Amino acid sequence: MAPTRVRARVLGFAFALAVVTYLDRICISAAAPSIMRDLHLTVLQMSVVFSAFTLSYSLFEVPSGWLGDVKGPRRVLTRIVVWWSGFTMLTSAARGYSSLVAIRFLFGAGEAGAFPNVARSFSRWFPLRERGRANGVMFLGSRVGGMLSAPVALVIVARWGWRASFVVFGAVGLVWAAAWYAWYRDAPDEHPEVNAEELAWIRQDGGRDGETRGGDRAPAHETPWREIVRSRNLYAICGMYFAFGYGLYFYFTWLPTYLITVLGFSVLGGGLFASLPFLLAGIAWAAVISAAPRSRRARRWCSRRRSRCPRSRRRCSSRSRSRQPTSRSARAGRCRSTSPRITRASSAAV
Repeated sequence: MAPTRVRARVLGFAFALAVVTYLDRICISAAAPSIMRDLHLTVLQMSVVFSAFTLSYSLFEVPSGWLGDVKGPRRVLTRIVVWWSGFTMLTSAARGYSSLVAIRFLFGAGEAGAFPNVARSFSRWFPLRERGRANGVMFLGSRVGGMLSAPVALVIVARWGWRASFVVFGAVGLVWAAAWYAWYRDAPDEHPEVNAEELAWIRQDGGRDGETRGGDRAPAHETPWREIVRSRNLYAICGMYFAFGYGLYFYFTWLPTYLITVLGFSVLGGGLFASLPFLLAGIAWAAVISAAPRSRRARRWCSRRRSRCPRSRRRCSSRSRSRQPTSRSARAGRCRSTSPRITRASSAAV
């Protein structure tokens, strides 16, 4: 019997969640000029409103991810989306600076943990070979959400006012939460639509979390916090992501306001240009996702070709045994002895 494809629907939910996340997150940037005018906020006060979300989002990201490990993504993601959707809709009820800051702080606290819990879900529903692509599809959804948020929100703001835009986007999240809780299960073997063939495919790397292939419990391993804290690679990655996020949040916050109030774009034109960075990022992301399987196939093909060539095997083994520099004449002789066909295959893999 052919395996079912229930995990593809799990991926569809993750994609939709990423879209909704960025719809609700960027909606306020599109409505910022109207909010500032209606509530009499200065640029500095609006900056604090934007920062209230990012502050609480960063503070609660790790605790919400930990909660997903303990309670499971089904319940935790439902709580997260209901919480942030409620505070997205409650943003429309803000009557001044203080209430808006408080609402956005609580909104960020609710949204924190969404992506870590999706990653937790992927660890249960996808084998190792599919998780990278699944994460790529999910983050493609975030770019789609960013692309749609500004123009759609600006159209709603122009037609019904900025308060209506938060109600509309918040309602979308509540629909997602209801569908997720009704359909999703934390483990594939708990879902009635998953057959034995798909379950075997999902568990090809082992059993459920903490189980070995034979079904026995694997020994528990403590998290090596000391090694993690001392890791220079970790701090390099954090520095990279800090620089990436610093620039990215300009597009999340001030770009529509800058285009409309400073450069003089119309509401529709400002929304379209504000969506352009996310559109281009989505195209690049889709290109990377589609190219990844082909690059893996190319590497496998080149590996098979090398394994059939004794001369290539001797060359690789000699390189692994010695790291001493070689003379130019020796390198030239080695290159002449290599088959042109293998050389072309190697360059294609690079």
